[in-house]
Amino acid sequence: MVVGRSSIVSQVRYISTTKPCLRIKRRETIDKVRLLKEAKEFFGPTNITGEHYKNKYYYPNQKNRPNYVVKDGSPLVGAEYENRRPSRFSENKQRNPREHPFPNNLHTRTAYLIPDELKEKIIEDSVDEGLHAQEIAHKYSINLLRVEAILKLHQIEQEFKPETSIAADLKQYSTVMKRMFPLFSGGYSADNLTEIPTPHKTLHDRFLTIEESEPFGPVDAARILQLEPAEDTLKKLTEFNIEDIAKQREAEDKKKVNVVYGKQREGENKVFKFIQRDSGTFGHRYGASRRDKKKDRAIGFDASIFGNNTIYSTSTMLSFVICILGLSQLIAGSAFTFILGANEKSCFYVFTEKPKVPIRYYFAVQSGGSFDVDYVINDPNGNKVVEDQKQRQGDFVFTADSVGEYEFCFSNTMSTFAEKVVDFEIKFETEDSSEKFKANLPDQPNSKPSGHAENMQNTINEIKKQLDGLYKTLQYYRTRNNRNQDTVKSTESRIYYFSIFEVLLMVGMAFLQITIVQLFFRGSRKQLV
Repeated sequence: MVVGRSSIVSQVRYISTTKPCLRIKRRETIDKVRLLKEAKEFFGPTNITGEHYKNKYYYPNQKNRPNYVVKDGSPLVGAEYENRRPSRFSENKQRNPREHPFPNNLHTRTAYLIPDELKEKIIEDSVDEGLHAQEIAHKYSINLLRVEAILKLHQIEQEFKPETSIAADLKQYSTVMKRMFPLFSGGYSADNLTEIPTPHKTLHDRFLTIEESEPFGPVDAARILQLEPAEDTLKKLTEFNIEDIAKQREAEDKKKVNVVYGKQREGENKVFKFIQRDSGTFGHRYGASRRDKKKDRAIGFDASIFGNNTIYSTSTMLSFVICILGLSQLIAGSAFTFILGANEKSCFYVFTEKPKVPIRYYFAVQSGGSFDVDYVINDPNGNKVVEDQKQRQGDFVFTADSVGEYEFCFSNTMSTFAEKVVDFEIKFETEDSSEKFKANLPDQPNSKPSGHAENMQNTINEIKKQLDGLYKTLQYYRTRNNRNQDTVKSTESRIYYFSIFEVLLMVGMAFLQITIVQLFFRGSRKQLV
């Protein structure tokens, strides 16, 4: 029997010199039983299919009104929570449940859907009328990106062909989703537009890039600018009928009036001279001195109006009245610029003599504040026809249904110190007013209009149309120039006053440093230096 040596191993534990770690108690976990109980109370009972049929947030709302959760303590129809924690049901008073999905986030709003009728109008304006997306956005007060998206999706929709197996499901899904969100109706729910509407003719590029070796002449330039070549225009003007021209000349000869011209006599070197004559009976013709007190005298006098030393003849007064009427007619067809003071309201009036008269009004804030103004249009009965707030400019046409005086008021009550310069124009869009100032050829008696006369009339109409477009473009650029100039002046003023403040601050800091250094060399502080 062999006995081996066994080894004995001993284990020694040494005392640790490290500091013990601080133990933090775990946060108390949420009571799961209580949480499940409150969840069951919120969702409510279920039916056979597992739907919470009594919960008013379970089914989507189909009345174009969002169904967001409201902390009112009654998620079930006909039931209420037991008021265990009243602070949970405190709703934010500034929140609108139709617009704000989150109770404590008022900056998040629900976007409005564009109705199908409005989409069809936008597509019709773009395809049939040829309007630009920016013009459509300004017309319906919709953001430019949304208008471009509608037009792009319309193109995709024309080319998209869904599978027959999912077409019905897609249609039902889109119908349900459309009924869940609010619809865009314009007015105060319009998108925030800050861009100035650009005229249609300035939207496309007016420059053409061609090769150096490519020929380019006047005919090519006329084709690009959509103008008729001068050769064709001159050719049409030279084509005329001899018989029609002869008839026109005969009609002009009949209208001529014989005029007798004074001839210079022999031996005289003057065409006109005064000859002294006895008054005799000639004084009665021009008003003798003894007729000053007669009522039928040819000189009108009113001291209360014209003063004691002023006399106006009847012909002079008539000329004065005609000039005033002419100036009023000129002013009625021209734009008017006025200054609208801070916290002021200015009104202007126009009178209509016929019902159903279209009235066009244009206004633009040239300078002052944020370039916005409130305006309202009232009919003769005091009803508001058009009203809008904080608008920079507008160019609209409305129909004056009733006869009477229409009131156009501009208000600057939102500003406390900033005055604004407003440029506006009001005119009638009737055929009578357009024909009154329209250039026309003279009527040809007893004959149909010839070919060259029709061509000249078409040319006149085209020139008038281009001048109207040029006038609107000039109004647009004048508004932009005035606004940019006002912005530059405001920037220069800020830079000027900021520079003065900076200089004063530097001088003040220099005096402060000098004063502090002098304090160290006075009295007992000399030992500290």
